[in-house]
Amino acid sequence: MNDVIVVGAGLAGLAAAQELAASGLQVKVLEKSRGVGGRMATRRVQTAHGEVLVDHGAQYFTCRSPQFRTFIEPLIAVGKVKVWFERVPTLTPEGIEPADDQHVYARYCCADGMNTVGKTLARDLDIQLETRVESILACNGSRSGWQVITSDGHYEARALLLTPPPHQSLALLGPGLVEEETLSRLRGIDFAPCIAVMAGYEPSAAGMGIPDGLRWRDDPIVSWSAVDSSKRTDPAAPVLVVHTTPEFSRHHWEEDLQDLAHRVLEHCDHRLRTFNPPTLHKPEWLQVQRWRFSMPVNPIEEAWIGSPTPVPLLFAGCWCCGARVEGAFLSGQAAGRALLENGWLTGL
Repeated sequence: MNDVIVVGAGLAGLAAAQELAASGLQVKVLEKSRGVGGRMATRRVQTAHGEVLVDHGAQYFTCRSPQFRTFIEPLIAVGKVKVWFERVPTLTPEGIEPADDQHVYARYCCADGMNTVGKTLARDLDIQLETRVESILACNGSRSGWQVITSDGHYEARALLLTPPPHQSLALLGPGLVEEETLSRLRGIDFAPCIAVMAGYEPSAAGMGIPDGLRWRDDPIVSWSAVDSSKRTDPAAPVLVVHTTPEFSRHHWEEDLQDLAHRVLEHCDHRLRTFNPPTLHKPEWLQVQRWRFSMPVNPIEEAWIGSPTPVPLLFAGCWCCGARVEGAFLSGQAAGRALLENGWLTGL
């Protein structure tokens, strides 16, 4: 039997697993995807100009807490993490607003893709990828641990940490396994969807002319655009990433993705004319990613919630500690430390 099973290999799950494994516990991480990092996601796209990296999830991250900085600084030292920019202008219906001085701080990225952070956190962990959890049962009436049923078998552990969006986690648990207060709080956490459009252009368009990162305010379609290729050390060709607003994403979720992407790029072409970019709605290649659980709408300030007794069942993730990449890391780390420091695994 494992000491702890962690469901989800995003930053929260990986940070928790590292904390627990460093104390000598037997920890298994179960992840439904092919890779680690969650929404710190990077695609490799084969183009006529060679392989191109594209960050289609989280675009950057901050580093404000001493705990996260302790993890990130070694990556900065070896060049895996760098400052992308400190100022983010905003596109409004009236034009461009520069960032005010109160919002000037480092936004970090990874030259080799944002999944660099997840890959680093995953080192030396026991992670089983492409493993979909189907249900979770209590062993012996929830007195001796948990049984996790997956698409290819089952696993047992003395404690359980769930890091997916709460609605997904609750769907795995049978009635009576979560305390009512915890259940009510988890059900109240909502997420906004997002559709990410990735577009690649000819090398001759290298300058692009638009800001590397740009917030869009009061726009009916777009919330964010970025020249993703500006993160790379020696980009083969320019790449644009555009995120749609939650409202637009909900209303057009089931539409043909290619048609939707062209509509988004045509809108960008119109709104960004002032920068004189290349013809944005005629890319060389185009890909789309739908994120159903893109951003928590009402994150909680606590690092984790759950029930330590009779056997530990904790919930953590990007919806804790504020809705940030850094918050997901802090949430997982704190959940792992709570299991260790409160003695909840003792005697199980």
